[in-house]
Amino acid sequence: MGMTVEQIRKMLDEAEPDNNNCIASGSIKDNEKGELVTYQTFLGLDFVRANNCDKFWEEFNVSLIEFIATSDFTQDEIAQIERDIQLDDRHWDWLLKSAHFQSEEYKWFFLDVEGKTQAVCLIYHPKASTLEPGDIFYIEYVAVAPWNRTNPMQIKKYSGLGSEIIQLVMNYAINTLGLRYGFSLHALPKAMGFYEKIGMVRCTELDKGVLAFYEMPEDGAKQYLGLS
Repeated sequence: MGMTVEQIRKMLDEAEPDNNNCIASGSIKDNEKGELVTYQTFLGLDFVRANNCDKFWEEFNVSLIEFIATSDFTQDEIAQIERDIQLDDRHWDWLLKSAHFQSEEYKWFFLDVEGKTQAVCLIYHPKASTLEPGDIFYIEYVAVAPWNRTNPMQIKKYSGLGSEIIQLVMNYAINTLGLRYGFSLHALPKAMGFYEKIGMVRCTELDKGVLAFYEMPEDGAKQYLGLS
């Protein structure tokens, strides 16, 4: 008789992530401590890290929702909070996605600080560019931990991790996968402003319902990486 999902998660709760495939490291500011800390980015499917994201990220989201519900915010303040917080991806099950996206054309990236995953990115490659000749990659999913997002409960623990992990992935795609500069994705509604800000181009004919399609052109990608 096979194991239940609950039994698998319990087993993973007690396991250690694989720290052997670190492909990049750098520094990021800890906004609470006011100092720089080291991050590491790990390449490869990791069920332990995926399970930890499901566990710890959801624990924070539950606390955040309870905080909003029990605080004495005015209706206007609540309306602003609802505009600011990003819970669109709360339903994403990283362990389930790990079980589903295992073939070679998918690559997993986990960005950790002090042993805790702060951002995740899953890409598919190669993907034909919509805007220009050549192959790029497509971001299936990208997210930062909820404590690294704007919220009324506390200041962001770390800022800029969305850009950090995307730039790391783009460098990997260019230098290791042999793809050209650029990438594409379908954006959640509240993420559209971010992607437009970093120079991505909207292609409405490829939208999927409320998910808007964006592509980063080659020149924009080079600029985003600070190369032009």
